[in-house]
Amino acid sequence: MCAEVPQAPENLKVKTRTNDKLTLEWTRPKAIGDSKVTGYNISLKMVDSDDWKKIGRGRSFVTSYTIKNLKLDKHYVCSVSAENKVGKGPAAEVESPVVQHQKPVKAIEKARTSKQSIKDKKENEALYSDVVKKNLTSRPTTVKSIGKASPSQPSFKNKKGGNKVLYCDKFKRNLTSRPIAEVPQAPENLKVKTRTNDKLTLEWTRPKAIGDSKVTGYNISLKMVDSDDWKKIGRGRSFVTSYTIKNLKLDKHYVCSVSAENKVGKGPAAEVESPVVQHQKPVKAIEKARTSKQSIKDKKENEALYSDVVKKNLTSRPTTVKSIGKASPSQPSFKNKKGGNKVLYCDKFKRNLTSRPIAEVPQAPANLKVKTRTNDKLTLEWTRPKAIGDSKVTGYNISLKMVDSDDWKKIGRGRSFVTSYTIKI
Repeated sequence: MCAEVPQAPENLKVKTRTNDKLTLEWTRPKAIGDSKVTGYNISLKMVDSDDWKKIGRGRSFVTSYTIKNLKLDKHYVCSVSAENKVGKGPAAEVESPVVQHQKPVKAIEKARTSKQSIKDKKENEALYSDVVKKNLTSRPTTVKSIGKASPSQPSFKNKKGGNKVLYCDKFKRNLTSRPIAEVPQAPENLKVKTRTNDKLTLEWTRPKAIGDSKVTGYNISLKMVDSDDWKKIGRGRSFVTSYTIKNLKLDKHYVCSVSAENKVGKGPAAEVESPVVQHQKPVKAIEKARTSKQSIKDKKENEALYSDVVKKNLTSRPTTVKSIGKASPSQPSFKNKKGGNKVLYCDKFKRNLTSRPIAEVPQAPANLKVKTRTNDKLTLEWTRPKAIGDSKVTGYNISLKMVDSDDWKKIGRGRSFVTSYTIKI
């Protein structure tokens, strides 16, 4: 059977057209051929030309494309064709609308605005000189009132018309009032979640009010209860409401603080006292000394028993374990740390050996079959083995040979969680 390419895309149209950009939109072809669509080819030409120019390639799952750097006063024809692994299919075409050249209009508008700005500037300078002559004694640097001008207040004309009242230090620009930017409030429900020997985990909830912008992070600080010197420990992410402080000292009482921060700044901090963890080193030292004494005692007993065994001049000392279990009177045995005697028949009589069952490999995969076969490809499929042995399956080995040959050739290795493989011939 002949391999088929995809049909042409449907409903191709020009979605938008601006000065130098054009956006195309279409729907997927009804028939995509022998394999899935791998992409779309976009081409462009002038209406009065036969030379198509390839503009770009769209992804298989996107049915729109924006063409840039177009010229004004030009009439274009656009085409889109679908492509699969077999090849490129037929193209769908559409004509784009013409966008008139707008530069002369912009130039006229710019000149008009420039003349108006010069006129307003001259009026403002004349008014400013009149104000200066009055020798005003009070010139506050902040805006006192903004609105329509009264006869007793100096005012300046802006570009859009109308007078704005300006009471600033230099009378040079129109000012607008802005509300004071706010920082976030303190985090809530701050508490010590866990405290171990040298670690402490804090937990909190987000602030009720976060100010003028979203929270960008949390600042974590630490100090001793009897000190006023705060030390910044770290910075937490905005979406995480917990933090672990490390390298703490035992028998110390700490105070922790957490503050939220946004683009405006850092907000107030919430504080919490951490519990005291008692010093545990003396207890560990006693336990270590006790264990050490027991080890020395067991070692001396084992050395004495080993010397007695050597004196017997045993003629047979196999290197593998013959029997493991409780010692009989005729067998040398050694005491381990946990008590009890283990039978040792090895080459050196130095360590306790344990029996291990023979390790098992997995059984053969089940239900192996050829799923598909094309000109140069072959896809195998199988199910997991019923018994996988002593450990989980780590992969599958795929091999191949001719029917009339005995030489197997390893083709590849499949992953443990995939039960199919495609062989390319």
